[in-house]
Amino acid sequence: MQPRSKLTIVIVNWNTRELLLACLRSIRPQDLPFTVEIIVVDNASTDQSVEAVKTQFPEVVVICNQTNLGFAKANNQAIKIARGEYILLLNSDAVLLDDALTQMAGLLEEKAEVAAVGTKLLNGDHSLQLSACGFPTVATLVFEALFLDRLFPRSRVFGQYYLTYWDHNDVRAVGYVAGACLMVRGSVIADIGPLDEGYFMYAEEMDWCYRMSQRGYRTFYLPTAEVIHYGGQSSKIVRGEMFRHHLRSLLRFFAKNYGKPHAVAARAVILLNLLLRIPVLLASFFLHFTDSEKRHLYGSRRDVFNFHIPFFRRLGF
Repeated sequence: MQPRSKLTIVIVNWNTRELLLACLRSIRPQDLPFTVEIIVVDNASTDQSVEAVKTQFPEVVVICNQTNLGFAKANNQAIKIARGEYILLLNSDAVLLDDALTQMAGLLEEKAEVAAVGTKLLNGDHSLQLSACGFPTVATLVFEALFLDRLFPRSRVFGQYYLTYWDHNDVRAVGYVAGACLMVRGSVIADIGPLDEGYFMYAEEMDWCYRMSQRGYRTFYLPTAEVIHYGGQSSKIVRGEMFRHHLRSLLRFFAKNYGKPHAVAARAVILLNLLLRIPVLLASFFLHFTDSEKRHLYGSRRDVFNFHIPFFRRLGF
């Protein structure tokens, strides 16, 4: 029997070969004071990701799936065989900076009340990427639909989901942290179970942290540990399908954790949200919004035009 490691790093990949290699390269110089195993789960990539990893990182355990099983199921494959006391979910489009892993593991070592910890995520230009959130409610969906969270980001009421009233520069307990870089105690996973495979992609980490909170566990945000997250590099290949997965997952979260009445209300607010963004999109053709302003207001044109109506049909609107 192989000895247990202090940390198991799990990376799910789908057609992000160069980013995956950069992610793995960022692990090597971490100079870790503990043993680490790395497991890459490949969801049927066609870009020679597996061959590249086996050649350049022979120490990495690779699981090759014949089809794309989704994020939750692929992570669970690795979690099932992981030998680490702590399990880190790390996106293939993430790059670890400095001693991020040591700091995360250190927080788990020092504070018994911490069940899971996430890092400060940075965009490619090193600007802040919001990654610590409260749990969504029907109210927060309404705030988003009416743009109140954007108009009044410093409000503790309207900014309660993305915690925009906070500068994200101190350690604190939060609802959940993004699964792009999320370290969890193995003992907690043994208690509450692995990720819910009913989520193909999106919201699985939110659901996981919510389940932890229901059992009295706490999730912490650690800003001194920094990770660059390029974000959406796999999903942009099939943007429309991922857009639908995102909203289906959100509705699943509401139905599973809050009950049917909340899910019905959430469905109605999501419809309102999408409808309200259509006139904003149309107005952008006549007003000189920059591309970044357009994304801030409603996402991409492709999302609005190509995917709203099919999405309504698939969700039963």
